[in-house]
Amino acid sequence: MNMPNNISLDTPPRVALDTIASLREKKGKEKEVLALIQGAIESGNSYVIQLFWEEFIVHQHLVMTERAKPEEERDEKKIRKALLNMERVVKEAQYYIKKYKLEHWKHRLYRFLGRFYDYKGLFKKAASNYKKAIPLARQDPEVKEKGYPRWIEVKGFLSYSFIMSGDTRKGMLLAKEAYGDLDSGRDGKYLKNKDYFTWAVWLSGIPIRTINALIDKSQTFDRRQMLSWLSRAEQALVIPKGVKTWGDKSFQFRKDEIAALRRRIKAN
Repeated sequence: MNMPNNISLDTPPRVALDTIASLREKKGKEKEVLALIQGAIESGNSYVIQLFWEEFIVHQHLVMTERAKPEEERDEKKIRKALLNMERVVKEAQYYIKKYKLEHWKHRLYRFLGRFYDYKGLFKKAASNYKKAIPLARQDPEVKEKGYPRWIEVKGFLSYSFIMSGDTRKGMLLAKEAYGDLDSGRDGKYLKNKDYFTWAVWLSGIPIRTINALIDKSQTFDRRQMLSWLSRAEQALVIPKGVKTWGDKSFQFRKDEIAALRRRIKAN
């Protein structure tokens, strides 16, 4: 068996353990084996943290599914249970990050805390966490490894929290800025070419959240303009021919949100 010189997230756990066990028995190799152990610990921590994020998103999707239904069809018990699970997961991740000093995951931690507080209706707390997340984005492993502009995603979330906190003007300006960054900015174009699915989800989420917030806060807005914006974003939810994607090609979560939003606009 070929023993790896270093251990990363791509190293099978059994190979990592066998490599460490073999090397620790060789006299004079203490420095090397300790470096391998540290690499294995860091990789294992990253693996666990990413599982926390994935679990959070699953529970979030359960809330989204229920809230996209007509009000009389929603199961509030399911929503409450999913919200409790979102809180549990993000608090577990927070403890883990603090215990193991995983500073590079703090951007994502504040991002998920912000999302949890948004779903709970605690918008000032959400905004506070998003503000912490944005300057830490470039430390995020995905930003370093893939170059994904995660700060734009969080700007889009922050714009929603601003509107829901009562600062409509600031929220609208930031929503348009984030949308423009994704739609025509250099970083947005890079993401679109690199990962179309992620780009389309981030882009389409901005008008959905913005219009919902305007309705929630009983703000006057240009219906025709907002519907046009929504339609433009909706066009992104069609995978171009020849583009491969890791996500759901039908973008069903987003399409259900849009259908629910159109019902709200019609009712208002």
